Amino acid sequence: MAACAGPARAQTIPSPYRFINPRQDVGLFAGGIQEARGSLRLGPGGGPTLGARYGIYLAGPMSLEASTFLLVTDREVYDPHPNGVIELLGTTSTYVGGMDALARFALTGRRTWRGFQPFFLTGGGFVVDLAGSSDLDADLATGDQFSFGTSPLGVLGAGTRWFPSERLSLRLEAVLHLWRLSTPDSFLQLKSKLGPLEAREWAGAVGLFGGINFGF
Repeated sequence: MAACAGPARAQTIPSPYRFINPRQDVGLFAGGIQEARGSLRLGPGGGPTLGARYGIYLAGPMSLEASTFLLVTDREVYDPHPNGVIELLGTTSTYVGGMDALARFALTGRRTWRGFQPFFLTGGGFVVDLAGSSDLDADLATGDQFSFGTSPLGVLGAGTRWFPSERLSLRLEAVLHLWRLSTPDSFLQLKSKLGPLEAREWAGAVGLFGGINFGF
């Protein structure tokens, strides 16, 4: 009986969870952001967006990441008349650049479930108009001109990462961007004709992005 006994074997239990070893990652992403022109339609529209990000794991489910992006879009230029008529002068191309710092919370911690790691994120930063004034703005009085300038940025989003290998991951996410628009003085003087207007308002734009990351 001793001679016929087989060798002892350890029992293995397959698990859908896999630990993520790299603590840092860098990546590129692309997608699109919808328009967020505001109630007076003075702000930037939507368009294709390109960006890059860096992330680092902290502890448990939490990571920090920073990203920068460029939105290629347009802006409508309006001329407010004293009688309350708002004349559309045309559309001009513009570029919006942004930087943000985000906290990312993974629902599976530092592990994946069948290769997937769903997450949600929140944070903030700033966006800036890289194009400046256009030829259409030159035809307007100073008080009529809209200036996007530099605006604070709020970010809230959710998505998932898929790890085909230990270091390589693909990422898909939906993100809400909130930025602030300032109303030109001449528009504010037309409150009696245009209705209630705010000197500053927050506009929200939803973006959908896909990207690729490399861990190290």
